[in-house]
Amino acid sequence: MATRAYFDKSGSNSLFVLAGCVATDQVWAHFEARWEAALASGHRRVPYWHSAEAYRTPYKSPFSRTLGWDRKKVSSLFLQLLCALQEMDKSRFKVFWCRVDVAALERLRSRGITCPGAAALCTEFVARNVIAMGIRSGLIGQAQLEKPYYFIFDRNEEFIRPFRDEWNRAREDAEACGGFSRWQLTEEVTEADMKNAPGIQAADTVAWSFNREIAAQQGADGKMWAHVLRQIVPTVGYEWNEESLTAIYGTAEKCEERRKEREAFDKAMDTLLQANPADVKAAMDEERQDRGLATG
Repeated sequence: MATRAYFDKSGSNSLFVLAGCVATDQVWAHFEARWEAALASGHRRVPYWHSAEAYRTPYKSPFSRTLGWDRKKVSSLFLQLLCALQEMDKSRFKVFWCRVDVAALERLRSRGITCPGAAALCTEFVARNVIAMGIRSGLIGQAQLEKPYYFIFDRNEEFIRPFRDEWNRAREDAEACGGFSRWQLTEEVTEADMKNAPGIQAADTVAWSFNREIAAQQGADGKMWAHVLRQIVPTVGYEWNEESLTAIYGTAEKCEERRKEREAFDKAMDTLLQANPADVKAAMDEERQDRGLATG
């Protein structure tokens, strides 16, 4: 049973958000049926969801005003889609997001501070943590090493290139030294038409919500959806703003610390992936007992 991660981006030249949803094929089959039911539950059935398009209610769109849609009806449907996400088994359906203040990034660069681009920052956080969370939560285990990850982006998505470059580099490095990398679990990095991919549509709701939380004026469409999401759908996210960028990339020494942290993280994940799952569970249970937590 393969694991698939679907990604979508929202944002403009000043703010970027990349979101991803990850689950096994079995969970995706359940999700897609629930998503289709949600799409049929609004003012009238729509064939797909795209947040920015829906709130514009454009002519010649399934969300057109000529079909009776207005922003109140669009918001009602949006809430139904969030409920579809909320109903998923949280231990088997994971949601990630990363937000980058591009204006802050450019200010730091203008001061001579070397920082990765917005796409690279988002890719590093979301892609690495998607795999790491899968390993930690049991989406992947020793018995699933031959059942790989597939990463699917919306068509013409700019984030796919740095992701694919990292995937190819890590695999080639591991093969050259005869080692093992968690990136070798990834069978394919590809694109799909979001209109035919409920997983990308789900990622769109997350990315758009966290984008609008910052970009929209108070009271504007979508301003509060990220707040609602946090209450009903557990997510793992990271904020790249001037403070966090300066803390990590502000000096050459900090950049070197960051590089070493990434190497240590990758090594830990690769070691964990190759360990006997029973040994890993026993170690985790022992740690939980030391902290006074229940095991299970």
